[in-house]
Parts: sequence; structure tokens; C-alpha cells
Amino acid sequence: MIFTPFTGVDHHKRSVTFCEALIAREDYESFNWVFSRFLQAMGGKEPEYIITDQDPGIIKFVPLVFKTARHRFCMWHIMNKMASKFGVSRRDYNDFMCKINDIIWDDELEAAEFDGIWDQIIEDHGVGVNDWFADTYAIRGQWVMAHCRDLRMVSIMRMTQSSESENRFFKRFEHKSGTLVEFWMRFESAMDQQRHTQKQLNNMDKHSSAAASTHLALEIHAAKVYTYSSFQKFKQEAIFSIDTCRIGGFTERGELEVTTVKDSSRKKNFEVSYSPALTDDTGTRKASCSCTMFKRTGILCRHIIWIFSASGIKTIPEDYVVNRWMKEYLRLRIFNTNGEGTENMQVIDEKQIAMSIMWSEVHEAVGLLRDKGVADIYSFSAVIRAFKQSLSPLGGVLNKNQQMEKFLNCTASEVVTILPLKNSKNKGTRKKLMSAKTKAMVLARKPKRKCKNCKRMTNHDKRNYPNPFSAHTPLCEGSSEPEEDEGEEEEELESEQE
Repeated sequence: MIFTPFTGVDHHKRSVTFCEALIAREDYESFNWVFSRFLQAMGGKEPEYIITDQDPGIIKFVPLVFKTARHRFCMWHIMNKMASKFGVSRRDYNDFMCKINDIIWDDELEAAEFDGIWDQIIEDHGVGVNDWFADTYAIRGQWVMAHCRDLRMVSIMRMTQSSESENRFFKRFEHKSGTLVEFWMRFESAMDQQRHTQKQLNNMDKHSSAAASTHLALEIHAAKVYTYSSFQKFKQEAIFSIDTCRIGGFTERGELEVTTVKDSSRKKNFEVSYSPALTDDTGTRKASCSCTMFKRTGILCRHIIWIFSASGIKTIPEDYVVNRWMKEYLRLRIFNTNGEGTENMQVIDEKQIAMSIMWSEVHEAVGLLRDKGVADIYSFSAVIRAFKQSLSPLGGVLNKNQQMEKFLNCTASEVVTILPLKNSKNKGTRKKLMSAKTKAMVLARKPKRKCKNCKRMTNHDKRNYPNPFSAHTPLCEGSSEPEEDEGEEEEELESEQE
């Protein structure tokens, strides 16, 4: 069966798996079921973006289920294909890939600059006639490139294939020879570890604040409201705002003040539109920058920080503090598997408060026992032991089967009927075809032998030449076959026996 994880990014900018499914085959019914159930489990709320590979089935059925979500292609998969489509055996392979990586992962390039550099690279390396490069460039609006990497703030989904970081995560509990129950237990263990790590980061952010590196009041305020990982990005922009930003000009466009900011690190000028007056009753100040960093990442850029600081603003305006990067992030309503609303987060918080009070009372009682005798300690332990036995449904120690039933929250059936799985042909079930890059690597590792006809160290001889109608390779054409001595006949006989 195919394991399909739905991966997102939390407020600590860490990849987390928040939904998963198992499907038997990659067909219309499976894709329709997975997408529909995912949307139902999310209470009908669609993600802003869905990032997958270029599987034709996924491309076809995502728009049928999700009406508002934007579908994008993972650049990790595209770059893997680009190497094989260009040809790893070409002499200019390394030069081509370096140039492509420079523009793909450069978040400072504008659209016109990217198009011009792309056309020049394609022309210099002579791949303009390659249909794959033309088709890939035509859908560049759906790439998840460097300037879109922070779109990970919204829900991300990858089907069937995962990136290297995800594969390292899932291989901790994935064993092809294991049963479904074993797989589920390993998966739950991995999810528990993921939740534990997130709670540790939440606790660290709750009881500590990162140190500011500048004297800016905005950075001090950001250290109090942002998580540690989000603050590091704001901190970097705050430092650049002092070191690299200078005023280049000033104009007025209606009620907006447009300031040209010179950025010495990027060697460009950016326009920041700013309204110093309050625009509505909520006290919102409007500001936007031509670099569009806030729209992409949810973190203020160095240019807006410089303008806000120069205007005497001490705290980040409310509209420019995105909830998902805050320490006290917003908890939404919980839905069950049928998409119906269950308990609110307030109910869960009340339960957590009650648990905290209970632990406080227990610790206080244990502290009072320090001044008491041994008999009082044994009496307190007997009360706890009796109450624990009353909470257990079986009132005693559980055996292995009972522990499994309690873990799965169900009872074992007396009659078990298991139907055989239907045979299905999915991606990856057959023998994988080697790409041009893999073939070149295998051929390079293959030991060479001396051809008795052309006297060269090659990977061929007159017996295994791939063309059955040719007597020998082009290197051997015109060469006369030398007389073979007895030693050479014995070597040839041994090779035939092998």
C-alpha cells in the first residue's frame, strides 16, 4: 500500500506531519477518496497552497476537490529531473547546473530578470530545442522557487514520493516486512516524538526570549511576540536595516508617502509606500514594499523596518504580526473524522488546568509527608494504589492481548476474515529504469578490459559488442587481427569459461 503523508509547517518553521492516508492504488477512486476525506477532516477549510510532484493523476484531481487552494509543483522533484534531461555525460553539465541553481534559489531576482537569465543559459548550452525544458519553463508560475519557499507557512502535501528530509523522518518506523499493526505503532511513536519536540519548543519560547542584537525598539518587541525561529529572520532584517539601508528619495502619492530606500547589500533601490496617519478606527498603519517580502514570508523586510524606526514606531503594528509566527499562536476549532465540530479548545484548556491543579495538590501532599512517619507514607501509597486499581477497567495487570486491545481501543473479534489484496500496478512497483546519470555512473565504475583487436583499455571486445552486425567497434575498424599465441588462447578460454 502507498503511504501518503500530508506535511505542513508549524509556528517554529519545522516540518510536521498532521495527516496521513494509506491507499492501495493510484487511480481515480483513490485520489478522490484521499482528497475528499482530507478536506472533510479539516472541517471543509481548504489550505492556501498544495505542493506536490507532477503526477498526472494528482494534477487532474486536485482542482476537482479543492476550489480555492493553489496547486504548486515541488522544485525538489523538478531539479532531480533536470539533471537527467540535460545529460550528465555532457562536459558542460556542472556549469549548466551551477547557473540554473543560482537563479532558481535566488530570492532577490524579479520576474523579468529571471526570464532574461534563463533564456541566456538555455541559448548558451543549446537546450532550446529540448521539449522538456520548454514545457517546464512554460509552467514556471507553478514552481515553488526560492522566493516561494516561505509558502511552507501554509499546508503542504506530497503524495507517494517525499523529499530527502521527509524520507529520513519516515524511515525511522517504516519496515516493509512489518505488519499493519506494527507500522501503526511505529508511526504513533514517531508522532509522539514530533509532538514532544514541539512542546519543548513551546515551553522554551514561553519562559524565555531571544536577545536583541540592535537598539531598535521594533526588534525588542519582536523578541517578545515571535517564536525563536521566526525572530531569527526578523533579527537578520533588523541588522540589515541599520547597516545597508539609506534614503534615496521621497515623493507623495495622494495620502501615501513613497520613500526610495537604497539597499547596498542587494545593490538595488526599493520603494516603500507608507501612510503616517491612522487609516481606520483600529489604528492600522499601511506600509508596503516593492520587495514583497512580507507578502511572501509574513515577516517585515529591512526596508519597512527602517521606515517604521525612522517614524518613531516602537512596536510592530498589529496587522504586521502574523499569528502563525507568534508564541501565543491561535488555536482553531477541532473536528472529528466526519467533519463535525467536537470540543472547543477552551474545554481542553480547562482539562489541562484541572490536571495542573491535581499535580500541585499531589506534590503538596508528598511534601507534607516528609515530616510524618513511615506508617503515614504507606497509608498514602495504599490510597493511591486503590484508586489506580479502580480506574483500570479490568482491575488488575493487563496481559499482552488486553494491552493491545486497550491501545487500539477495540476488542479482538472471535471470527477473523481477511480478504486477499487486489493486485495493482502503481508507480515504483516494477523494476526502476535507470536514468542517464545512473547509467553513466555504473559505466564509470565498471572495470575496463584490454581489447585483443584494437589493443585499447575499453568496456568492449569483439564478443560483447552491442551491434551484432558489426565485426567490431569503430576504434578497431581497419586494424588487422594479430596472431594469438598460446598464452592469449589460454586467457581467452578462461574468459569464455567465466
